[in-house]
Amino acid sequence: MQYFMLIPNLKTKFKKSVQLKITDVQDELNDIYQHLRLTFSNWLALGAGRDILEKLKEVLKSTSLPLFEKRKRLDILLEGKVMNWLAPVKDEDVVGEIGFLRVDCTDLDHTECNNNGRCQWTQDPDKPCKIRTPETMQSQGQVQGQVQANLSYSVPRMLYLRLVDELIRYAAKRNEIFTRDIPRLTIRREKQQIGDQLIIPENTPDYNTWWEFLRTEWMTPEKEMPKFFDEQFEPAPRMPEAQDPRKLPDLLRRILDPTGTDPKAQNLVWNPTTTPEQPYLFLSQAMGRNEIQELELGAKQIKEIALNAKAQVLYIPSEEAAGRLLARAPGATEAIILMPVDGVPGLISVKGTFTVKIPLNAVPDSLRKLGLK
Repeated sequence: MQYFMLIPNLKTKFKKSVQLKITDVQDELNDIYQHLRLTFSNWLALGAGRDILEKLKEVLKSTSLPLFEKRKRLDILLEGKVMNWLAPVKDEDVVGEIGFLRVDCTDLDHTECNNNGRCQWTQDPDKPCKIRTPETMQSQGQVQGQVQANLSYSVPRMLYLRLVDELIRYAAKRNEIFTRDIPRLTIRREKQQIGDQLIIPENTPDYNTWWEFLRTEWMTPEKEMPKFFDEQFEPAPRMPEAQDPRKLPDLLRRILDPTGTDPKAQNLVWNPTTTPEQPYLFLSQAMGRNEIQELELGAKQIKEIALNAKAQVLYIPSEEAAGRLLARAPGATEAIILMPVDGVPGLISVKGTFTVKIPLNAVPDSLRKLGLK
């Protein structure tokens, strides 16, 4: 079973639409209405509707006309044209195909019209390809809790009135029509099974459980076959030792290992800042944030670093270790050692690693004497 969302090529004219399932009459009518909106939007932008667009906007934007007057004027401008795009089908058993891609039926020729979902070829010499709709719909009426006889209403007329109401009342929907921003894809609200492909829409109950379908397949056990030991044995590959190009400058080596015999000092490297505009940006790894902009740090900043990083912080601003600053977070077992070289801020780390903090058992004795513990 394959699981994915199918996205059609908008530039391709399909000879046969991919069929989708519909769940009820309301679902079908909504899809027909979206085709009508697309046709109306194209007509306003590219067809004869361009001539009445300004009159239409003038009516809709008017603040002095009541709603019923706006509806009357829209009827004069639009009703004849819009109703002419719809082709009512009397056969109640005829159900149109719903495809992924919505099209403007009035712009299709005979070959494409009969094979494109909602479109219906007619004998109209002006616009022979129209939008197929049911002619009427039946609904039950209720009066004081009593079910009355079925009520019949015209579907084309209902779709037209819905379009007019949308133009008058809903500015966002109206703007979609005027800017030709009508959705071209039909989004179903339930999963679709097409062959071995399962298409699951987003933000639906089916989408929330799609991983269950995958997990079911992943948990299918593979049949194990007996193997000889030689077939099962795979020696672990030997990885080449990575060479760490970083090292300690001579200035720091004299401070950390004055005798040249401390193995802990020989296992340390210096990391100069790579962001001069934010010299201590590397501390963000330990602190979660860093707003320090100064080159030289003060006691307040050292204490803030220690508390946020939950570590002991040692800052040595000069070769003689004069003016050193030390701050500790309660219970800290790691240290951050900051030392500038030739005015360039940097930190000490263990060779082969790029973490800001150093375990206290890796700190040289020369720094232990400065207060780290």
